[in-house]
Amino acid sequence: MHVKGALAKDRPLLVAANHISWTDIMVLGSFVDVKFIARADMEGWPLIGMLSKLQRTVFIERERKRTSGDQASEIAKRMAKGDAMVLFAEGSTGDGNLVLPFKSTLFGAAS
Repeated sequence: MHVKGALAKDRPLLVAANHISWTDIMVLGSFVDVKFIARADMEGWPLIGMLSKLQRTVFIERERKRTSGDQASEIAKRMAKGDAMVLFAEGSTGDGNLVLPFKSTLFGAAS
């Protein structure tokens, strides 16, 4: 991986990325100070849940479409406070050969 430039720190930032494996989080997190958006059930996973909480991950409930506006607002608040947020926009991992369709519900946080 090669890094060119730096993330903007003077404005809210939502990074949309494709997701190949759990190592994506470690790689991105080692290069830049970002917080992640993850599905809610991961909060209860042994070790992963604890590390995610320490890293200040925002957990979202994908199945509850009625709360997506509230979840987008929470992400927007975090960005306004200076947290650069990473959204794995495909909503799942793929094999990396092609980009899966993006789930657009939480992109409203960037507006």
